[in-house]
Amino acid sequence: LAQMGATTIVTCRSEAKGKAAGAALKQSAGHDRISYVLCDFMSCASCNTAAREILKAAPQVDMLVLNAGIASGPDDAAVWMTNHLGPFLFTECLSPALTAAAARPDGDVRVVAVSSGAHKGARINWEDPFSPQGKGAFAGAYGQSKLANIMHMRELQRRLPSTDEDGRKRIRCVAVTPGAAWTAI
Repeated sequence: LAQMGATTIVTCRSEAKGKAAGAALKQSAGHDRISYVLCDFMSCASCNTAAREILKAAPQVDMLVLNAGIASGPDDAAVWMTNHLGPFLFTECLSPALTAAAARPDGDVRVVAVSSGAHKGARINWEDPFSPQGKGAFAGAYGQSKLANIMHMRELQRRLPSTDEDGRKRIRCVAVTPGAAWTAI
């Protein structure tokens, strides 16, 4: 997106990672409309603070990519928070900027959650989502969180004002499964 000229704000958990990501993106994109905001998706307070900073800098957001994720953590709650609950809260806080962008005459907004095929065999433990039932990628915290990503995008699509008076879609909320991707997690 940055290489296509988009003003880009990256969320990072540490100042060092934010500075490194910003510098690398500026170099590859060839412009300086790139910044970062500190955000730890394991912390509701951090999600709220980061969203407020973004709203100050960008009262209209055309694209939100929710790509934070961990496969395992210190406990199942950390996976649930990082992969779903933190991004859910962050998206809710940024909803005014998404709807503001969609209201422009050229409004064409995307909200994209990066999910996983691990959702296929997962179930959500509605009584205690911080303690998922079952073990393994498909039944445990990771699969549950990725199923929740998909459910969130479906419901967000239903709730956000997504069409204009002519019936054209202005906001599209989608979950994508990248397939096998070799990452640091």
